[in-house]
Amino acid sequence: MLRFFLLICLLLYPATADAIALIHQELKVRLDPSSQRIDVIATLSAINAPPALPHLYRLNRHASIESVQLDGQAVDVMAGNGLMRLAAEGTYSSLTVRYHIRFPQRPPEETVGIEDPTFGVQATITDEGTFLSGDSAWHPVPVEAGFESLFSLTVEGPPGLVSVAGGEWLGVRSTGTGSISGWQTLAPRQNLSLAAGNYTVGRDQVGEIVLLTFFRQGNERLSSAYLQACKKYIDFYQDLLG
Repeated sequence: MLRFFLLICLLLYPATADAIALIHQELKVRLDPSSQRIDVIATLSAINAPPALPHLYRLNRHASIESVQLDGQAVDVMAGNGLMRLAAEGTYSSLTVRYHIRFPQRPPEETVGIEDPTFGVQATITDEGTFLSGDSAWHPVPVEAGFESLFSLTVEGPPGLVSVAGGEWLGVRSTGTGSISGWQTLAPRQNLSLAAGNYTVGRDQVGEIVLLTFFRQGNERLSSAYLQACKKYIDFYQDLLG
């Protein structure tokens, strides 16, 4: 039954991979909650042939750009109003941007409703935790339509800091003076959201499906119940769909 359902989906929604220009974004991130700052080295590489990357990107208007390289050569950029335009002509296959941003805005501590769980705050870095919405353009986002990215993310921060993003979790390790955690996406997307905090990680598995929970200290006891509930629903739908 599941195979029949997938066949119908493919017939109704044919693959459009040929229409998408794929980019690989390697994001090396350093988080400093005490200064509410993020330092990023973003390396973009063209995946589809012919190798060509766009010249115009969204990048958060508070970003301080330190350097830009095209195919290993330094170039100038024109930045402003949340846009970064490369002052270069021709095509190129690799772009590296070094920059930093401060996100001092904080969501309200006392709230009335939860219609908007972000409370209008797209990005915040605090000692209590970090949330960077993909819509905040904390990393370069092509303005031109038709471009999507696969992401490899490495987040370095203070001891105990654990990052949370979409895709496959690559784990967390201590460096003695801090921590490093990583993610990689398995499907193309336009942008990537990032959260981070001093989380306790719970883990379980159903077949090849890895289940993860991320709870702050004091709530980690809830992990087992959440994992068991996830396993229950996965088993239910596997039995239902076959």
